[in-house]
Amino acid sequence: MSKKKSRRIAISRVALILCCLAVGLYLSRDLTPPTSPDFTTINSNIHGDSQLLLLEQTNVAVLAEAKSNNVRLPIDPDTFFNSQNVSIRFWGKVVDQDEKPLGGAKIRLRVRQWRLVNVGKTRGDFKTFARTSGLDGRFHLDGEKGDVLTVESILKEGYELSPKAQKSFGYNISTNITPDPERPVVFRMWHVQPAEPLVVGQKFARIVPDGRAYSINLSANTITHGETKSADLLLRLKRPVNVSRGDRFDWSLRIEAMQASLIQTNAEFMYVAPASGYTSNYLFEARSDTQEWARRIKRSFFLKTEGGNFARMDVDAFGFYDGEAAVEISFALNPSGSTNLRFDRTAQPVQKQFE
Repeated sequence: MSKKKSRRIAISRVALILCCLAVGLYLSRDLTPPTSPDFTTINSNIHGDSQLLLLEQTNVAVLAEAKSNNVRLPIDPDTFFNSQNVSIRFWGKVVDQDEKPLGGAKIRLRVRQWRLVNVGKTRGDFKTFARTSGLDGRFHLDGEKGDVLTVESILKEGYELSPKAQKSFGYNISTNITPDPERPVVFRMWHVQPAEPLVVGQKFARIVPDGRAYSINLSANTITHGETKSADLLLRLKRPVNVSRGDRFDWSLRIEAMQASLIQTNAEFMYVAPASGYTSNYLFEARSDTQEWARRIKRSFFLKTEGGNFARMDVDAFGFYDGEAAVEISFALNPSGSTNLRFDRTAQPVQKQFE
């Protein structure tokens, strides 16, 4: 083989392998920060130390061959990985449940920055930053570089951060933020009130999706097939019989009040039940020909029993589940008649379950 032809083959091999590496690096990116507090490798599609070592040895051999044949690399590794770390600019605002600014909140932020450790292996190092919200509730981070910013914690004495708060923000490939000082990301905190003993329960149950009734009795912690006189609520799920995984189909979920009434809510905090405004039923209908169609829904409700007790309930319904359908229900009931629905798991670690 001539020296000129050998040189062309070497160039092709180097270009092909480095391009594959570049594609793999882009596809393996994720907004979720790695579990390790110190670093992670981006080669998430490679399993096992032996395979990773083989990849590194292969890359070293390729680069050595390129050097021996005076081949100029098509991609400079340092330039490539530096391009992954873009400008991080973030503006946030801390408010209470009434949208009033909260000053003095302690915020801990973390930025992931990529660098090349050696051939074929990258490492995500993390830099942490501390901020304190001003009297207007605002805080910001600017002048840093990376690909993901994570809000590790927001703390203020006497308050709790909303469990629905978004905490991860992508700035490179998986972008989910447009930095704007005039439109900061809002973090809501709840002014903590003393927790009270609550009756709590949770159950995942398969449902026959033909519209038959399932009775829910909160105080007794039971969910049973059929209609019962003691039921607080009746739940019915209906869809066509002959459907398969991946099919689109019409289906519905109905919750009917028996000895309790309900209010569907999108509230971030469900620690205080409203005193009035309850209705007798809730109906969800999913039409297969609409863009909003989904085979699974999650809904939250406040409840008021005929006995004057208040509760909160989450319903996770699956229109199709393993050939049938399914529903997961969790609730917290205050048997004292108080609207306070804040539950302290440390003070009351034992939970009652649906029977």
